[in-house]
Amino acid sequence: MAMAAGLSDDMLLNWQQQVDEVQALEAIFASSFQLVEAAGVPCGSSDAGAQCSRLGTSASAFDDGAQLEVGKRSEALDAASLQHIDAPCSSQWELHCSLMAPVEPPAGSLRLLLQDRHKQQQQQQQDQQGKQQAEHTDRAEQDAAGRLTDSGSSSSRAEEHAGASGGYTVQHLPPICLQLRMTAGYPSEQPPGVRLSAAWLSAAQASALESQLLQQWQDQGPGAPICYSWADWLQTHALMHLGVDQWLLLADDCRPDSGSDVGGCNGSGGTLAAQQQQEQELDGGSAEQRLGALLRYNAVQDHAAFQQATHTCGVCLEQQPGRCFVRLDGCRHAWCRGCLGEQARIHVAEGGLEHLRCSHPQCAAALDPSVLRRVLCPEDFARWEQLTLQRTLDAMPDASYCPRCGTVSLEDSDSCAQCSKCLFVFCSLCNEGWHPGTTCVSADTKLAMLRHKMAGGSRAAVEGLRRQEQDLLSLAQIEKTAKRCPRCGTATQKAEGCNKMSCGGCGAYWCWRCNKEIDGYRHFRSGECVLFDEAEILRWEDQWADMQAAHRVMAAGMRNEFVGETAARAGGRPRGCFCPQCGQVNHKMGNNNLIACWSCTSRFCYCCRTVLRGRGAGGTHFGPRGCKQHSPD
Repeated sequence: MAMAAGLSDDMLLNWQQQVDEVQALEAIFASSFQLVEAAGVPCGSSDAGAQCSRLGTSASAFDDGAQLEVGKRSEALDAASLQHIDAPCSSQWELHCSLMAPVEPPAGSLRLLLQDRHKQQQQQQQDQQGKQQAEHTDRAEQDAAGRLTDSGSSSSRAEEHAGASGGYTVQHLPPICLQLRMTAGYPSEQPPGVRLSAAWLSAAQASALESQLLQQWQDQGPGAPICYSWADWLQTHALMHLGVDQWLLLADDCRPDSGSDVGGCNGSGGTLAAQQQQEQELDGGSAEQRLGALLRYNAVQDHAAFQQATHTCGVCLEQQPGRCFVRLDGCRHAWCRGCLGEQARIHVAEGGLEHLRCSHPQCAAALDPSVLRRVLCPEDFARWEQLTLQRTLDAMPDASYCPRCGTVSLEDSDSCAQCSKCLFVFCSLCNEGWHPGTTCVSADTKLAMLRHKMAGGSRAAVEGLRRQEQDLLSLAQIEKTAKRCPRCGTATQKAEGCNKMSCGGCGAYWCWRCNKEIDGYRHFRSGECVLFDEAEILRWEDQWADMQAAHRVMAAGMRNEFVGETAARAGGRPRGCFCPQCGQVNHKMGNNNLIACWSCTSRFCYCCRTVLRGRGAGGTHFGPRGCKQHSPD
C-alpha cells in the first residue's frame, strides 16, 4: 500500500481496520447496514467503477457547528468500493455509517402508555391504596398479619387492573438507528462518533444509551473495533438498561432532528432506506402521534410475521402458509381463504346474513365488508350488497313495498302509500288497495305494528305481526273443539275412541272428561269418569252392525264364488243364475231350488226366478201344483 502524504503508519492501520469493520458489518447485517458517506476519501477509482460528484461543506451531525473539508462522495457507496482505495486523501477523512439494530421486547410484548395517563393511573392507585389502608386501621390487633397480607394483595390487584385497563400492547418495536462516524483516530486513539434515534426513545433515554456505549469503549480501551459490540449490546441489553420490562412510557421530549443527512437516517436505496425513512417520520411530534405510528408499525410487522408463518385451519385442519389465510380484524381469528369463502358463499346464497360471523365456537364477531370482498366472487358480493340494502330498507319505519311491482314506497301517518313507479295506492298494513274508513287488522295488531315501526323494526317483523293475528284466529277456532294437555299444554282434538288420551308432545296420559293427568285405566274404575261416552258407544254399535252386515255379505259372496269354482274344477257346469232383485250371480247349492241372494238377501226360485216375499211364501210356491223345491238340475 502506497503511503499517502501526511499519513502516519497508525492512520493507515486505522484506515485498514475501518474498511475491514465496514465490510464485516455489511456482511453480518446485510440490508440493515449502509455506508452513507465517505468524506475526504478518493472514490473515483476506475476499478471500483463508481461515479463521483463534488460536495460542498456541511455541518456534522456529531460536532456542534464544526466544519469539515468534505471530499468526494460516491453515488453508489458500499463496502466493496472501499477495497480499491489505498489511502484517504488527507488525515481528516470520515466514514459515516447507519445501522438498524432490531429490538425485541423482553417478555414478548410491551404495553405503551402516554405519560399523562400513567400519572393519572398512579394517582388513582395511590388513592385506592390510601383508602384501603384507612379501612384496615379499624381492625383488631390480632388481625394485623392478615391486614398486611390483604393490603399487599389489594395493591397487586390494583396494579394488575391498571395494566389491564390502560395502554396498548405491541409485540414489535421499531429498530434503533445507530449512526456511526469513523474518523482518522479510530480505533487507535478515540471511539467513533455515535448517535441513537428511535420512535420510542426519548432524548434522555437516547443520551443514556449513548453514554453507556462510550463507557464500554473506555472499559475496553482503544485499539480494537467496537461497532459490532455496540450493535449487539443494543439488541440484547438496551431495554434492560433503560428499565423497560412491561411498560414503555411515551413522552413529548423526543430528540429533535439534527438537520443534516451526514450519518443520519436519510440514506437511499434498499430495505434500510425504507426503515430509515420510517424512523425519520416517527421521530419527532407529540406523544399521541408517535403512539399511533408505533401501533401502525406493530400492525405491519405482525401481519408480515403472520404471512411468513404456517398455520392450521380450524375447519379443514390443513396446514397452509399465512398468505393463504384471512385474519379477522376484530377477534384476530384466522381461517383459510377456501373455508371462509365457502361458508360466506353458502350463507349469502341462502340469505342468512346474520350467520356471516367468525367460525370459532366461542366467538360471534361479524365479518367485515372488506373480508367479504376478498373471499367472495363479484356475483356473490353483489348479492350480499343487495340483501344488505334490502334489509336496511326493511328496517326503515316508513318504507313499504308496493304489492304490484315491489318498488319501495314511503307511507304516511295513516299507513297509506303510493308507488312511485306504477302509482298504485295501497295500505301498508294489509297490502291491499287503500281503504279509508275500513278496518283491515284489529286495533291491537295495528298498534303493535305501529310501535314496531317506530322502534325501527323490519318489514319482515311487521308481516310477522300480521301472520300472528291470523294464527291467533286459527288458535281461537281450535280452542273450541280441542283441549290442552295438563302437563305440557299441547292442544289435542279427540276424533273417536275412549276418554283416555295420550299426549303427542310429552307422552302423558290424561282424561278427556276431567282434563286431569291419569295413570292408565285405573282412573275410570272409581266411576267419576266413564271410559266410553254413551254417544260413543251407540256410534260404535251402529258401526259394528254395519261392519257385521258387510262381513256377512262378503262371506256369502265368497262362498257363492267358491261353489261356482268348485263345480267348474269338478268338470261340471256351474249352476248359476241372476238374482231378479239385484242382478248378482248366485250359484245353486245341491238340489235345493230355494236361493237366498248373497248380495241383497232376497229369496227367489231357481226354476222360475220368482221372488218369494213374506213368511210362508216358500211353502206356498213349492208343492204338487208349483215348482219342485228339490231337483238335480
